[in-house]
Amino acid sequence: MLNGTNMLNNATDVHTNANNSSHKIIKGDLADKNESEPFLQPVLDDVYLRPVETVNVFVCTLKNKKDTAVVLRKFSEDFPLENLSHLKRIKSSKTKDAPLQIIVCSLEVADGEAFKNLDIGEESVLSKPYCVSVPRYPPLTRQQYLEAIQYWPVSFHEDKHIASLLSGNYFTKEETCRFKRHMMMAVEYAKHAKALSKEPIGAVIVDPSTDMVIAKSHDDRHGNHPLHHAVMICIDLMARSQGGGMWKFGKECDLYSVPCMQSSKGDNDSSLPYLCTGYDLFVTREPCVMCAMALVHSRIQRVFYGSSSKDGALGTKLKLHVQSGLNHRYQVFKGLLEKECDKLFENNSNQT
Repeated sequence: MLNGTNMLNNATDVHTNANNSSHKIIKGDLADKNESEPFLQPVLDDVYLRPVETVNVFVCTLKNKKDTAVVLRKFSEDFPLENLSHLKRIKSSKTKDAPLQIIVCSLEVADGEAFKNLDIGEESVLSKPYCVSVPRYPPLTRQQYLEAIQYWPVSFHEDKHIASLLSGNYFTKEETCRFKRHMMMAVEYAKHAKALSKEPIGAVIVDPSTDMVIAKSHDDRHGNHPLHHAVMICIDLMARSQGGGMWKFGKECDLYSVPCMQSSKGDNDSSLPYLCTGYDLFVTREPCVMCAMALVHSRIQRVFYGSSSKDGALGTKLKLHVQSGLNHRYQVFKGLLEKECDKLFENNSNQT
């Protein structure tokens, strides 16, 4: 009689499924969009965009479907799929009268006593175990789900918010037009900075509930202070409007702007939001780590940027805004007026 120990030791008898690739590149909704269409691409956690990664498990074929309930109950007790709970235990075939396949266990637990004592002889209801590649992680998007079921049946509960973000239709045309208008203001500030031989980066903070511009600035890191990035200046202007602020601007103060917060909100100071709570930032260049973290602390709601940066912290070098452990997170969208923002750095000696 054959047993589980024989199968584990006899590596040459282990078979893989027809598709033996351990990774598959996902062609998601973002890649399927018409490239000529303007599209605000959400910068999401990599778990939503990663390809399907597989892991090997031992599978048996059930010789008689009538034994399904008994075997399923036995395997659930002896071989719980603790780290693979997204997998359906049984795989059926569309072919009539085709035998069922059932997952026994992962290779990591196949050296246990239960597997060694597995009854897989000729008189058994189970076939000889063989190895199959199955999805290692649960699918988080429909595209991942469609890829995953090519390997093995899985459970999938679609996140409607993520699905909407990936669809390319998350924002209305009216919203997109407003976003472009605000980004164009940031572009104009960046052009002004470039004319002054400064870093060509502009930033604008907007209250989306009123569509009012709250603060606007351009980069000045090569001028008065190395920390005077466009985003940092905007945040400091917000603090100043609420009775705080660290920096004092001299003759260049007319280059930066912040209206009266009380008139824009119609409330007194005590009811004003904390710094950038609920506000949107439009910046021509992807923020660096310092600026991205400052946006966390200032409680910004959304960030829209035009062009990417080699040291960018919101999609290029890392995705700071989705890191676990942060006490605040914000949404990030890239590619807004990307061509216009890229042009700002043409013939520029200080690339960021």
